[in-house]
Amino acid sequence: MAGWLQRPASGNDTVRRLILMQCRSLGNESDSTIERDLHYAEEDARGCLDDELVDVLKDMASKCMQSCDLARYADRKHPCVFLYNLAAMPSMRSRHTYQDALLMKHTRLLKLVSPDQETWTVSLTLTVVNVDYEKVMGQPSLQAAFSLAVRRAIAAAAGEGTSVEDVSVDLWAGAAIDVSIRPPRAGGRTAEEVHAALVGATPASLSVALEEAFREGGAALSAARGSGGPMHVGEIRQPPSLVSPRTDAIFKVCAHGAWLEQNTRDWDGSQGGTLTGTAWGYKHSMQEDLDIVNRHSELMGFDEE
Repeated sequence: MAGWLQRPASGNDTVRRLILMQCRSLGNESDSTIERDLHYAEEDARGCLDDELVDVLKDMASKCMQSCDLARYADRKHPCVFLYNLAAMPSMRSRHTYQDALLMKHTRLLKLVSPDQETWTVSLTLTVVNVDYEKVMGQPSLQAAFSLAVRRAIAAAAGEGTSVEDVSVDLWAGAAIDVSIRPPRAGGRTAEEVHAALVGATPASLSVALEEAFREGGAALSAARGSGGPMHVGEIRQPPSLVSPRTDAIFKVCAHGAWLEQNTRDWDGSQGGTLTGTAWGYKHSMQEDLDIVNRHSELMGFDEE
């Protein structure tokens, strides 16, 4: 009777399991149990998804896990490891591997899961330096004014037809700002045309647009300026790229699933630190990453296919 009552597996759960098992498998290839679990997860995924999409998901998850492993190794403080890192440069390799994963998201994954260009937007990540972020994040009115100035600058850089309403921003600690631009509702421009307009943007050109937006903001933004010199765009951490809600959700599951696995390994390997409290940071990070994975797993869109 139980066989008749079985529900079909959730597509989102199937993909989530594949991604997490792919992350766990990296570095544990000699563990037959983990490899067997990965094999079953992959078989389930290939039963409901195209082989090309499964291969992309596995490659992207692997690159995210490699990036996490290299980044954590670069943080080790042992003198011998420090000397090795000067030659091996794991931090730089971590960034390059993460960029490779992002490139897969923006090129191969986008066309596989979001062929409808009407769902595409443009995203980029930049930093704005010489801003007093403690004041900005602590005062809602100042945060709103600062966000509006950034949105005005990006709208100006995106070209004709793009308005402030087409731009959204998320502020993060460390001066990082995530920007999303949707195609203008009026004007008939596509996401690809907006992307082409922003690809040539440089920190210098964005700084000019941002300074103009700050002048328009007037006295309301004076408290946001830091004391380290002129406010300007420090770097474009993630170049402008085409994305969709599905690719964003899938990539967040890959990236935070990788950090969930990395922090789990570090937690397991630092149990002695529980006596002094030094290991609890891993535990807290594990919960944060798990929450993000669970939240975005529901948004990947594989249950609707």
